[in-house]
Amino acid sequence: MQNTLQQITPQTQAELLMRLYGYHRQILQLMKQIDQNNDLGNRDHLTGLYNRDYAREQYDALQNTLCRLRPDSKIGLLYLDIDHFKKVNDTYGHDKGDEVIRHLGQTLLKVTREGDVVFRCGKGEEIAILFEAKSAQEVLEAGKRIRNVVNAHPYTSSDQSIRVTSSFAGVALSPQECSTLDDVLTLADPLLYEAKNRGRDCIVVKPDGEKQEPFVFPDRKQNGPAFNDEQTQPTLTTLSDCETKKMCDLPEHLEQGSVFDQIKACEKEIVRLQTLHAQAEAKAHTDGMTGLLNRRGGETAYHKMTANMSRHDKKSAVGLLFLDIDHFKKINDIHGHSTGDEGLKHVAKILKEFTRSGDIVMRYGGEEFCVLLRAESMRQVLSVGRRLGRTLEQTPLKIGDKSIHMTMSVGAEIFTLEDLKQNNLKDILKKGDEAMYIAKHKGGRNCLAVIRKNGQPVILGKTGHKNAAIRPRRNPRAASLEKYRR
Repeated sequence: MQNTLQQITPQTQAELLMRLYGYHRQILQLMKQIDQNNDLGNRDHLTGLYNRDYAREQYDALQNTLCRLRPDSKIGLLYLDIDHFKKVNDTYGHDKGDEVIRHLGQTLLKVTREGDVVFRCGKGEEIAILFEAKSAQEVLEAGKRIRNVVNAHPYTSSDQSIRVTSSFAGVALSPQECSTLDDVLTLADPLLYEAKNRGRDCIVVKPDGEKQEPFVFPDRKQNGPAFNDEQTQPTLTTLSDCETKKMCDLPEHLEQGSVFDQIKACEKEIVRLQTLHAQAEAKAHTDGMTGLLNRRGGETAYHKMTANMSRHDKKSAVGLLFLDIDHFKKINDIHGHSTGDEGLKHVAKILKEFTRSGDIVMRYGGEEFCVLLRAESMRQVLSVGRRLGRTLEQTPLKIGDKSIHMTMSVGAEIFTLEDLKQNNLKDILKKGDEAMYIAKHKGGRNCLAVIRKNGQPVILGKTGHKNAAIRPRRNPRAASLEKYRR
């Protein structure tokens, strides 16, 4: 092969080398993009903390390491939930609620050790910390330290300060006690519920051995260690990061053999990396729990939809349905968080089945979902909202021999292309959120609501009823966009 290369003209040699150089650049770029998308896919969109899927991988890695190298050590987990978070959202709005969660996540990163895995359990106000511990007492001491710092540093913005507390559950388990992270969270669930029942702002830790009574720390007067706000955020180095060297250069096999061999190897490598890149990109834009788009994926799809409207259909409109599962916290408290997770998947399945392929269906956060659909009138938007609500009400979630009935409150809006140009997606969704809030708190839940342009809210009846839309007076434009938005 070397002789073959020597026999061709210098110009052809130069072309081959330039082609090989281009392949090398493409491969390095793909490797960088895969790393970036994998990191995005491993993190929660709102807080920047790791997500639950990534935490599962880290749990497995920690479990394997302890079994092989440190069998006397335990897997420690602190599971915390912001107290009265619904009241924060209701009082200050969901935007401030998001800021509170983000602030808590950043505070936890500052007070946890390098190597601890801080992750958001879902899309709600629950965060967990996974770490190696020697005993339940060590987990309790870690919980005390974190609780004191969280209580001492409320969320503060230019115009207000919001002080919140958290309830903690803690466990310290041998690597053989629980096979998966979900098993550990299920074990911690009743402890968290007990912390809530004890008055909140409380730590309840499962003891080591056969002792039945849990460790409880309700002393709110104890001060924690000094906290330095100038402290830099630690870099989270997880087990996989320590044991796996990130690719920062070309793989050796791509630089071996003749230029022809290298070109052939590079072409195969590019195909492989393109597949990995597509998978990593899909993961970064998808909610791991439900399979729906996450906020990042929803924003990307929204920009594509509006760009397509600008080019091809400037007169059409986009309808929004902002949906919130009613009494979802009760489902978690009564049946456990694993059942709550199944409830989220159940709702997501209904949304996917009863929307069109071109509609944008995304999980907004916690038990909230959004549907963006091309629509000609408000009547069409409300029809879809009623159908979704009726289907959920008539299709209970089946868990073993239990049937759990669920309903949702829906805020509906419709936007022209001009509206979309004047507002970003966050502003659009905020208007739907406001309408949903009216449906939930003024309509008695399980209903639809819209807000007219003059700010007047209109509650449109129960979502499960065919005649959900009220008709205050006969008007040929009764279900048009202007009827509800004027």
